Amino acid sequence: MKLVEILGNLRTYISNEEHKVLEMVKDSSISYCDNFNERDFELATGLVKRGVLTRSKDPKGLFFNIVK
Repeated sequence: MKLVEILGNLRTYISNEEHKVLEMVKDSSISYCDNFNERDFELATGLVKRGVLTRSKDPKGLFFNIVK
């Protein structure tokens, strides 16, 4: 388990698998869903529901960003 800080002082715990997905998103400027396997996509969707990531769409497809 990892403790991550989102939106200022708001903190939440994430699993090691979720942390791996979060690092994948941090490492690239835009992380398109095509780059994720099915499990990582589900973990990223869970992080969206918890407010750690945002999901957006552009002409190239669906992508994830970190909440700022």
